[in-house]
Amino acid sequence: MPCNASLPTAKSVERCPRNDLEWKARAAYVSCSSVEQSCVESDMFVYHCVLNAEGTKRIEVCAPVKFIHGKKCPEFNNGGMIIQEGLFTCSNHSVPCPVVYKSSEAYKYQECFDILEKQHQKNSTEIMYRYIYETSQLLYIIGGLVVSLVICTGLNVYGIGGKIRGKFFSTDRKDDRKSKYNSKENGRTLIAVDEI
Repeated sequence: MPCNASLPTAKSVERCPRNDLEWKARAAYVSCSSVEQSCVESDMFVYHCVLNAEGTKRIEVCAPVKFIHGKKCPEFNNGGMIIQEGLFTCSNHSVPCPVVYKSSEAYKYQECFDILEKQHQKNSTEIMYRYIYETSQLLYIIGGLVVSLVICTGLNVYGIGGKIRGKFFSTDRKDDRKSKYNSKENGRTLIAVDEI
């Protein structure tokens, strides 16, 4: 059953109580009994620490007690303003939750909250692998560009060098050297033979 009085009490927290003593201390501090509500009897409007509906945060909230069925972790649905069975099952945890239990006893099934750390680690690992993949792709592209640049530079140098060699060391130049030695001295034609 939705309870409008629950929504203003909902807030994100870093951790939920881990045992009965911590749960009672937080419940006294939050003081759900002082919240004005007409949803249920005052002894049924109690402190909860559960996951949000997306399973991404821990939420402290004052809400009516709900019996959680199906070995699920409880969650608070902001839109419906209710505690409900969540996305995650707790049947295979080291301390499995029973088939039916009170939402206000979620602290007994800590692995429901540890899911966030596992999700965070999984997301961090996925982000790291995505970063490595994208970086390696970028390195392949940069490597390809560098190789292309080296090849193009080599072709240009070779092409220009070939033109320079062609200008100064062509067969025409060889003929010019021969003609230097073909000269007339004292009326005779002297022909020098190049050793080329």
